[in-house]
Amino acid sequence: MQIEFANRKLEKLMTDMGLLKKKAGIEIAKSVYKRLNQIEAANNLYVLLQTRSGNPEPLNGDMRGTYSITLTANFRLIFKPKDNMEEVEDCNKVVIMGVNDYHGSKNNWVIP
Repeated sequence: MQIEFANRKLEKLMTDMGLLKKKAGIEIAKSVYKRLNQIEAANNLYVLLQTRSGNPEPLNGDMRGTYSITLTANFRLIFKPKDNMEEVEDCNKVVIMGVNDYHGSKNNWVIP
């Protein structure tokens, strides 16, 4: 799949390991790179969801229309289909939104 980022600042941060380590720590930085490679390797969103590696899942509530994939116990990489496609089989481009801890009642963007 092709990967885009929500904005240039996010793209610069997520593609520079040094900056990412400073902002989020080594554990999250390594996990981000691992998951970005995993997303790129999938042919489409359906394939990514079927792999179950990193527990990719659609979100609901105020995060409806986005998906998450596990980075650490509390933090998730949040992304959405580029063209807001209903059919995951047709989605071959995603937009990375950032890193979030959305568990419980909080919605804490670590990397917006």
